[in-house]
Amino acid sequence: MFANFRVLILLALISSTLGCGSGKAVKEYLGVGDKDNAEPPSPLVDFIETADVREIWSESVGKGTDELFIKLVPSILDSQIFIADTRGNIAALNTENGKSIWEKDIDLPITGGPGADQNLIMVGTSEGDVV
Repeated sequence: MFANFRVLILLALISSTLGCGSGKAVKEYLGVGDKDNAEPPSPLVDFIETADVREIWSESVGKGTDELFIKLVPSILDSQIFIADTRGNIAALNTENGKSIWEKDIDLPITGGPGADQNLIMVGTSEGDVV
């Protein structure tokens, strides 16, 4: 009972001192407040452009990874780009124009890949299977 009474007195003291302006002192001491204390970014440097970057084609395939934080990185082999999404869609696109070469839905949740070589395209599933 005496311990509960001490806690109650401590809470009363803390709340009364915060009302008297000590909260501002605590914030300043901890570096919390209205000021931005983050280090500013480095200044930009001047440079000479050595390449003309422009978009040649763009294609949207599959449903993406939603908010699963899964990094399904396309695989490029010769003139094909192999892509996959988490819903089981796998596709190959032509690197020159983005046109679809083939598409396949494996009806399994893909979480890894695709990986490709001359004869094989592989993806990994959330169950640990390699397809």
